[in-house]
Amino acid sequence: MQRELSRLEGREVEMEVLGIGLEIFGYLKVTNDGAKTTILGPTGDYIRIGDAGVTANSLNSEDDLMVTGKLEVKSNLFFESFLSGGASGIITVMDDKEILLGSGFDVRLVYEATDANAKICLITIDESDDSGNNVPVLAFGEETNVHGADLGLFDAIVEPIIAAIDLAGNSYAYIGHSGANVPRVGTAGTGANGIILTNPKNAVASALSGTQLDVEIDIGGTPYHFTVYPTKA
Repeated sequence: MQRELSRLEGREVEMEVLGIGLEIFGYLKVTNDGAKTTILGPTGDYIRIGDAGVTANSLNSEDDLMVTGKLEVKSNLFFESFLSGGASGIITVMDDKEILLGSGFDVRLVYEATDANAKICLITIDESDDSGNNVPVLAFGEETNVHGADLGLFDAIVEPIIAAIDLAGNSYAYIGHSGANVPRVGTAGTGANGIILTNPKNAVASALSGTQLDVEIDIGGTPYHFTVYPTKA
């Protein structure tokens, strides 16, 4: 063991070098127990690397760390609590870099720039993963009856839909696409009442022309058929 006097910012401090660590009395302690190396400052003081600023987030513990410059990480970065965008509120993910959700990386969110002429925000889920229990549904609902609930609304869905869940959490309206290359709009669930058109356009009767098409709309499991024309006089 060695003891020596040194000067730190004009103040005398005592430094002790041990076989298992280093201690600058009253300022910094570095220890190792054979499995990890621990760096501690004085109780109530956070550790800062760099000198370009001070905390704006109430760092006040010897367990808190601030980096005043850029931080580069070449491997995985694990967050076991909140991730905040800080004062600027900006979290940036570059082109074609994915945000993965789920323990099996089931959902992927990416700004897809592979097609230079049609860059898109792409959300995907592989419905074949997790023994087929993943369903391609993008749902929106009020938290009370939806968050953390086993709704049973979307079981066995294999074609992608966008769904708005009702307040009670027992039905939803959706828009999607079928495997037969046909767009779908509808409602489902125990509280579903079919499609409601609010304030549809009230057109004056006039002559119709063009090639007519027969349209089938499924409401509550019952198909209804309509004839439509592309133009009117």
